[in-house]
Amino acid sequence: MNFNQMSAQFSPTGADATNATVQGQLNGLLAPSTNNQYINNAVNKSQRLANSRGMQNSSMAAGAGTAAAIDAAMPIAQADAASQQQINMQNMTHGQNLDFMGKEMGMNMQNSLFDSMQNAFNNELVGIAEIMNNSDMTQAQKTAAANLLSGASSDNRTALEAYMKSLPTWASNWGQ
Repeated sequence: MNFNQMSAQFSPTGADATNATVQGQLNGLLAPSTNNQYINNAVNKSQRLANSRGMQNSSMAAGAGTAAAIDAAMPIAQADAASQQQINMQNMTHGQNLDFMGKEMGMNMQNSLFDSMQNAFNNELVGIAEIMNNSDMTQAQKTAAANLLSGASSDNRTALEAYMKSLPTWASNWGQ
């Protein structure tokens, strides 16, 4: 997995914002399909109380049941929403850190390539200077040796650049 894939894994856009709100958590807890035993117990208790007062079929009993469900669900929803918000923030922070690390590694790779190319060029210049200062060589031999050295150095720089760019940490858009 490369840094871009890891960064996307922790992306805040992938976070479920609904679960990070009290409303979203309440909707989930109170949905009939969840069949939450804790919420059902609160509603049943409210209905038993209404039944004991002879109000089992009244709108007040229905409202009391709904209120009991919301009252029972509220602390759970608040805690779950806070936890989800914290998870989302941590994931966003991790994603940003990974994105930064990926860009930093790409920049470091490019700096390494630049340094390596500069060293190769400097070595080529030193080699050419040594060839040109060699009193045992004719001018034609010096020219041939310098051309040979330049060609070999150019091939080495091209191979080095191709190698560096093939590494998974190379990022051509690190400055964006």
